[in-house]
Amino acid sequence: MVNNSLGNYSECNASVPSVKDDDTKNWWALILVVVPCLTIFGNVLVILAVKRERTLQTVTNYFIVSLAVADLLVAMVVMPFAVYVLVYGTWTLPGVVCDFYIAMDVMCSTSSIFNLVAISVDRYIAVTRPIEYAKHKNNRRVWLTILLVWAVSAAIGSPIVLGLNNTPDRVPDLCLFYHTDFIIYSSLSSFYIPCLTMVFLYYRIFSALRDREKKKRANRKSNMGDIKSSCIIENIANTRRFAETALGAAALVAPGIEEPTNTASGSNEDEDETPLDPVVVISNDKSTEFFLATVVEEAASNSPSAPTTGSMCGESIGRTHISKKDHKQETSSSTGSRFNLRKANKASKKKGDKISARKERKATKTLAIVLGVFLICWVPFFTCNTMDALCSKMKKDCQPGVAAFIATSWLGYMNSFVNPVIYTLFNPEFRKAFRKLISF
Repeated sequence: MVNNSLGNYSECNASVPSVKDDDTKNWWALILVVVPCLTIFGNVLVILAVKRERTLQTVTNYFIVSLAVADLLVAMVVMPFAVYVLVYGTWTLPGVVCDFYIAMDVMCSTSSIFNLVAISVDRYIAVTRPIEYAKHKNNRRVWLTILLVWAVSAAIGSPIVLGLNNTPDRVPDLCLFYHTDFIIYSSLSSFYIPCLTMVFLYYRIFSALRDREKKKRANRKSNMGDIKSSCIIENIANTRRFAETALGAAALVAPGIEEPTNTASGSNEDEDETPLDPVVVISNDKSTEFFLATVVEEAASNSPSAPTTGSMCGESIGRTHISKKDHKQETSSSTGSRFNLRKANKASKKKGDKISARKERKATKTLAIVLGVFLICWVPFFTCNTMDALCSKMKKDCQPGVAAFIATSWLGYMNSFVNPVIYTLFNPEFRKAFRKLISF
């Protein structure tokens, strides 16, 4: 964040003329110009994708846009100065430009971290308190949170451009940050503590998802056991195969009920004293939400014995054999009616809920990958930077080497390039949107 390392490796290059003067030693630094260009391209795609595609305009993706803006600023402002220091090996620009460069590095890094914290909190509430999350989420709250993230990030970086770096031992041709206390405390408050918070939140998120999956599997097993002995009929307003008045307290084994029934085939017959399976009736007047999928009339074989009853739940409500007491012998065969009742909007709602839940899980996993990559990219730099500040403060010769600072600094910058790649690989919605944007 506070880029003490940039000054360190510029100091090294300045003190070794052979590295500075030999262009063959710096060709790899010039190649690094490609990195900010690709980073700008990728993050502009992210911003445009969310702006144009309504399916991507979600709370989480608004935070991703804010993260993309931070990455875009890193590519446009921070990376070019880093390449400049590598190529020239010294700082020939005014000191105020150096302070601006370091302050922007601090602000963008802090903003990236705090945006990831906001995303983690958003995911945590969405997974652990879905009803409360759906009730209270709105764009105004999201944009206020993003504004707060940037305000805090700017406040942390602003002391650098307000004179904090103007110390008596400042070297004009080196871009260094000299305030070791600021480096230590800002690293703790703006990186280590937020990162531990995010790791804890994602641990709770995945624990909640795992527990939810266990409950779903247990409920499915329980439901499979229940449907062997009972059946649920929803909205039988127009298909009164079972009389609600005969059902008393919503579930009843009904022997000896003789009621006229109106079957889907139009027949009007009396019930025999036939033991039926327990039936649960859920009345619903909105019969337009239901449709009779199939009605299959089946003739059972003639038998003088009492008919049996078999019931099936799910799409098939059941097969009930009906016989008449005072009917002709030749017509006393059992007649079965299989009713397939489906609630169209309920089925589509369940399917939509499953798709939505699957998307939530995928989004959470994708964002967990983003967090993991962020930690891989930035933990080495902050470790080196904090160690350097502590060693300088205690006046001990334990600072990391210059090569370590160069490698860890650019590893951190590469995170801004990698984020759009992660969205492309793991989020099909972003992938489709990117394809549309590139095709034009």
